[in-house]
Amino acid sequence: MYQRIMAEYIWMDGQRPTAKLRSKTKIIAGSVRRLEDIPNWGFDGSSTEQAEGHSSDCMLKPVYYIPDPVRKGDNILVMCEVLNPDGTPHVSNTRHILAKLVEKYKAAEPLFGIEQEYTLYRKDWPLGWPEKGFPHPPRSLLLRGWLRRSSRPQSC
Repeated sequence: MYQRIMAEYIWMDGQRPTAKLRSKTKIIAGSVRRLEDIPNWGFDGSSTEQAEGHSSDCMLKPVYYIPDPVRKGDNILVMCEVLNPDGTPHVSNTRHILAKLVEKYKAAEPLFGIEQEYTLYRKDWPLGWPEKGFPHPPRSLLLRGWLRRSSRPQSC
């Protein structure tokens, strides 16, 4: 008897203006030890706004996988990009554009900044806002917010 695992294929659909996550589960016979062990998988792109009904074939190409934290065991989550039936990137597949840029600038050191925004309330009104109306222009609020937040990471 062979082992069976559930692979949850996840991809971005063709919704506009904002794409949504889609997924479907494939049962794979045997264990997955590397990305190449996970097969490409076709789907009907007309239901995800990635194809017309008369020519709706699209393909999911696995690009990364991780253990499934919900199903546990050897089950996996599979991040995919969408391809046309001929293997070219689908118009909704913006990951391939990023992959080209990453390759082109791989010698450069990427810098990422994470902006954490939050609002503190006193009862049902934002803290620091005037009783009636709106706060001063954004620049002063941003500076005050930055001064308050600058000690937050050390406080957590």
